[in-house]
Amino acid sequence: GEMRSSAASYKVAAESGAQGMWYRAAVLLAAINEVDEAYVCFKKAIDEEPNNPELMDGLIVMLCNNSKSLQGVEYARRQLANPKSTNGHRVNAVLTLSLSLCHDEANLAIKSFVDEALLETEPALVGLMLGALHFTCEWNLVDAARAQATKFYATGEFNAVSEFPLTNVIWCKNERINIAVSQAYAQRTIPQVEPFLSQSTVDRERLRIGYISSDFREHATMHLITGLFENHNKEKFEIFAYDYSIVDNSDYRRRFLRSIDHHTDISLLTDLEAAKKIESDHLDILIDLKGHTGASRPRVLAYRPAPIQVAYLGFPGSTGLSCIDYIIGDRYVTPDSSKDNYSERLCRLPHSYQCNGKAAEIVRSEKKRSDFGLPDDKIVFCSFHQQYKIDSATFSVWLEILRRVQNSVLWLLIDKSVIAKKNIIEFTEKQGVDPKRLIFTSTAMPAEHRERLQFADIALDTFLCNGHTTTSDMLLWGGLPVVTCKGQHFSSRVSESLLSAMNLPELVGADQEDAIRIACELGTNDEYRKAIREKIVLNRQISTLFDPARFAVDFERGLTMIIANHRSECPLGILDIPAT
Repeated sequence: GEMRSSAASYKVAAESGAQGMWYRAAVLLAAINEVDEAYVCFKKAIDEEPNNPELMDGLIVMLCNNSKSLQGVEYARRQLANPKSTNGHRVNAVLTLSLSLCHDEANLAIKSFVDEALLETEPALVGLMLGALHFTCEWNLVDAARAQATKFYATGEFNAVSEFPLTNVIWCKNERINIAVSQAYAQRTIPQVEPFLSQSTVDRERLRIGYISSDFREHATMHLITGLFENHNKEKFEIFAYDYSIVDNSDYRRRFLRSIDHHTDISLLTDLEAAKKIESDHLDILIDLKGHTGASRPRVLAYRPAPIQVAYLGFPGSTGLSCIDYIIGDRYVTPDSSKDNYSERLCRLPHSYQCNGKAAEIVRSEKKRSDFGLPDDKIVFCSFHQQYKIDSATFSVWLEILRRVQNSVLWLLIDKSVIAKKNIIEFTEKQGVDPKRLIFTSTAMPAEHRERLQFADIALDTFLCNGHTTTSDMLLWGGLPVVTCKGQHFSSRVSESLLSAMNLPELVGADQEDAIRIACELGTNDEYRKAIREKIVLNRQISTLFDPARFAVDFERGLTMIIANHRSECPLGILDIPAT
């Protein structure tokens, strides 16, 4: 109330022509999260002093913090062109471009004011580069930023680097660092709130399970999890969804809405209002499907609207949030050794942690390889990961495979970045491989994407952050072998988890050299490749990976065990759900 009335009096003063008052009003309004009103005041302040970098920075930072970076793009461009702006101002301007998916523009801006020496003194710049430059495959700078981040982290400078948790798990395989980055991020972005005292409810006929997400639409998460909603046992479980998705008319959204009991749209509610609504539903468990991924709302969970709060599926690692009690994994992605580097208790499913749809017959496409620019007479290796998961080490492994399998090409997905393609071609030439052996493609609609998978022979995984949906798509829709290797943290162990559930441990290398051996064997031995593909087609039908009904039974048993563990006198640190 006090800040609001001060802001109001600053506005009155500003109207009567007093200098600097619009800015004061804007700062106060931003502090109490009145974003739209603050936006108007910032704009008026900037009209008064068009070249003041502080004003522009205040506006830019507020928009970034409230997922409105797109509104800040013009100001970011002005800031970068402003001779008065400092490196700190430029970092925030580039962050705006990066969050608005202007990857090439962000890349050029970074290169215009960054040199190696600057990295040693500017931790925030290091954090920014790790996020922005992965999209443009600017690997020499990415590697320099990683090395520098590792130095900062060794001295405990987690806040100063201000890296996003999702960026960190993509490149850093040290779980101790992963959780420290998540915790620092939470401290920076989630205000301390007074949690509700949500009481665990009495035993009832049906347990009340809530899910919160913004991905209840055509989205990778729903490609995986729709089968779980459809197979929940409605006699034992009552399903609530708290939804702030951008609504679409997809088949996935319709199936989801049909399969749940209660749907609440929280997109227009504040975090506190959303938490109060959830609390009023007296849940037994609230499951957050986002973790630290885009548009997550951890502030809702910070109020503890449910007595037990669980992280699942969205974020591959520990959230580091004290308001999350359990994380659902499996013995591959969260082995015993992870226990000490997770703030959550581990609940492990008996097969893969990843829910998937049911295996349908692979419908043979009418198209030909030439429709996709692919040669008929060569082995086609493919990678349809988003390019930010590719790094110099992974790409060097892929090039080594091309060197050893002479008669092959690599079919690569590169999206929305001309610079990424240019950098990859240059890197390939430098390593002595003909870039004509790279065939580029871009993202396609799901149906079209699934169809094109049939035209590849072998899929290559990214080793630091594996394919998640990408890997299951390859197996499910393409019947393709996916070559990966053992990892050291959640996101580098996902493919091993999926391949184990498909009974294909032979595709998991002990290390990268072993993965090269497996890929070369598949690429040069036609009989072996054919045998593996036949095994995949058969195992799709019988494995636990593509059996959502069975998955739902295991998952529900897990929820029941979590509740019992939560109520027990001495709860277990790891809950292993027995296989049926």
